[in-house]
Amino acid sequence: HRPDLIDYNHLRKENAVYNLQYAFEVAEKELDIPIMLDANDIASTMRPDERAIMTYVSSYYHAFASSQQASQAANRICKVLNVNQENETLMEDYEALASGLLEWIEHMIPWIDQMREQRASSISEVKARLEEFRTYRFPNGKTGLTVKPPKTEEKGKLITDYNTLQTKLRLSNRPAFLPSEGKLINDIERAWDNLETTERGVEQHLMSELIRLQRLEHLFARFSQKCDSLAAWITETKAFFKKDNIAEADLNELLGKIKSDDAFDTDMGIHRERLDQIANLAQDMVQQGFSKAAEVAARSQAMNGLWENLLVARTKHREDLETARETQEKIDTMRLEFAKKANPFNNWLEGAREDLLDTFVCHSIEEVNSLVTAHEEFKACLPEFHQIFLDIQQLQQEIDVIATFGSNPYTNLEVDSLGTKWNELLQLIPQRDQLLQDALVKKKKVPTATLR
Repeated sequence: HRPDLIDYNHLRKENAVYNLQYAFEVAEKELDIPIMLDANDIASTMRPDERAIMTYVSSYYHAFASSQQASQAANRICKVLNVNQENETLMEDYEALASGLLEWIEHMIPWIDQMREQRASSISEVKARLEEFRTYRFPNGKTGLTVKPPKTEEKGKLITDYNTLQTKLRLSNRPAFLPSEGKLINDIERAWDNLETTERGVEQHLMSELIRLQRLEHLFARFSQKCDSLAAWITETKAFFKKDNIAEADLNELLGKIKSDDAFDTDMGIHRERLDQIANLAQDMVQQGFSKAAEVAARSQAMNGLWENLLVARTKHREDLETARETQEKIDTMRLEFAKKANPFNNWLEGAREDLLDTFVCHSIEEVNSLVTAHEEFKACLPEFHQIFLDIQQLQQEIDVIATFGSNPYTNLEVDSLGTKWNELLQLIPQRDQLLQDALVKKKKVPTATLR
């Protein structure tokens, strides 16, 4: 507006501070505009205080207001002020948008890390995380909600606004905009890359976690089924041991039961393998951090307790079988001994009875004396046979003490019937004595007579 005030030959191309100071002094002298700026500060600073500069420039507007060129100068100054104000707004918007975006990224990275690092306890929890992460990255098909896509748009707008601002500053021959520390475009890009690096593998991790939990649920179902099956078998087996009527089984039945019990060892081995499988499944689920690990461990321990109780019951059952077998073998031996004694004794009783009841005809006294002698010899044997009878009675008493059921398979003879026959025999002896004495008397009276 007043180029005539400046002596261009007086300017120094290599000394900007001098030129600024010269211009300030001319304006103060010729236009009465006070020096508000320091030439050294302006020349040495990459980004001078724009507000101080604009205040100083506005002084020129007021200085030219009364001149003929005031209108043109005012328009130019207003235009410069408007452009500067727009640029200032763009700078402030950039700073605010960059701060918000960086804060959002800083907030989201720990959340994403937690998605990947924190182990879920249930399938529903993993599915919820997976849905939440997918909603974060992509619009939800049902609700339309999302998180990251709007931030991606903000990042694009930030870069566009930054480039626009730098272009306007360059066209206005103004210094380039330098954002605050940590808010450069490179800082934004670096933070965004860090965010996307953190995102990588999260969905794959969640899918793997979902598969892991589904496998654990499958293992838990198998574990529960095996526990239920084994517990039912143990309960059924213990009930069988309890109701098995060993006390009323004879020797043959006991031998059959013992043979079956020997075969039961194979069945025990098979179910012992199932118990080991239950323990292995429990250990696998506990080691993988299954949410029901405490329940699984307690159930596995309970199954071990059931098995130990079964072993105790099985041992007692086998001992009872062996004890019963020994008892029945003893009874069988005693019954066989009873038969070996009772049968000959019974035969002797029956033979003796026949002899005592036998009729006789003697033609001489010698024949009668022979019969008397034979009868006396018979009576002399009675103590021996009486002892045999007492032994048989004693043996039967011993059998009755330990044998609560069953009959003697080796003989149908009983002590009572033998006793009856013995008593009958004792009654026949005096009768035989009398018959022989009568025959002897008759023979002495009539030696030649025939006794009938």
